[in-house]
Amino acid sequence: MRTTITILLLLFILDSSAQSILESTVHLKNGSRLTGEIVDMNPQEFLLIKLNSGDTARIYFDEVKLIHSKPLRQLSYNQYISISPGIGNSYGMIGLRLQTRMGKKMGYGFHTGFGVYPDFYGTHVNPWFNIGFKYFFYHSFYLDIAVGTIEQNIINQEFTLEYGPSVLVGLDYFFNNRLGINAALGGASKFGRQGIGFDYLVFDLGFNLKIKQWD
Repeated sequence: MRTTITILLLLFILDSSAQSILESTVHLKNGSRLTGEIVDMNPQEFLLIKLNSGDTARIYFDEVKLIHSKPLRQLSYNQYISISPGIGNSYGMIGLRLQTRMGKKMGYGFHTGFGVYPDFYGTHVNPWFNIGFKYFFYHSFYLDIAVGTIEQNIINQEFTLEYGPSVLVGLDYFFNNRLGINAALGGASKFGRQGIGFDYLVFDLGFNLKIKQWD
């Protein structure tokens, strides 16, 4: 759990700092254009731009017709369908999660996950599932309300699964327009619980891969 909290804090810093990154399009006098991040500039001679392809190009100002820049965050695809391998609540413990996100700065999404949770000795492999709704209250940050398998116990040498709702706060941070990481932390309550509160501490930790995106 401490690892999950550390990752959440790190991703919070990364996501906040990403707001200031600019993507620039340099229009040249010959009609071509280059798009990427300007990483260095000599105001009297040239600029260096790191292209979206990963290459770096030097452009002399006497070749430039126009430079247009805007925050990279505005260009990110906040509407997408993703598939994610991982561990934790929304992944069915050890499994895969399918998710969709709609909206812009604020948005919503749905997810479902299926996986397995082997016992300590590896003699039993029980199927887990989870289905939920996410409210993205600011870009990548979300509140997740879900229901599914939350725990397994051994009673009289037999495995029993417990089901119930869960609430997590987390972050879906993307390094680029395709690949990202997910981390979340929260609590879960088993069905039939008396009173208000959580029975278990739950978490999510995995990778996100967008398989379809639109803006």
